[in-house]
Amino acid sequence: MMRVGLQTRFVIAAVAALALVLAMIWGVLAVQREADRETSALALEALQRQGMAGVEQRGSTMAALMAEALVNPVYYVDLDRIGGVARSALAQTDVLYVYVYDRDGRILHDGSADIGRFGQPMDDALAPSLLGLREPVVQRASEDGIDVAHPLWLGDEPIGGVRIGLSRDSSEAIAMSAIAALRTETEQRAGDRLRALLLP
Repeated sequence: MMRVGLQTRFVIAAVAALALVLAMIWGVLAVQREADRETSALALEALQRQGMAGVEQRGSTMAALMAEALVNPVYYVDLDRIGGVARSALAQTDVLYVYVYDRDGRILHDGSADIGRFGQPMDDALAPSLLGLREPVVQRASEDGIDVAHPLWLGDEPIGGVRIGLSRDSSEAIAMSAIAALRTETEQRAGDRLRALLLP
């Protein structure tokens, strides 16, 4: 009876020690998982900011180049040349729209074949702030895109402007792909740590 009692106490103590060790391992892994989640969230936020900055820079560069090419065509209302510039921008996969407009905010060209909006005022929410624009401006058009406007000047005379809308989908996709790869690597390392703790 004495031997059975000692064996029972030993088994209980061993089970308790094992449970304590497993609880500690679970606690360590839980803390590590939370840290990994926070790291992934911070990395995604940083990548999204970087991606948006890249989209804004691309939009600003495109609008500046278009503005340079459009001064004379807009001054002379040369719709063929204006359309050529607008269509070349609209052909880019991340460009959502193009508006070339006169000093009164009326659309001269939108890159379409029939210029269906010719002479119509820009009537979106961002348009009023662009009349009389003296410097390029980048605005958030939606959750998925930005609007870049660049004024057109002939000497000191304002003659209109150009607007392009750019999607941020491609930069968002790159960010999500990078985070997915980071999470896969993190999960693999977590599995390696668990195996290292459990195996002798």
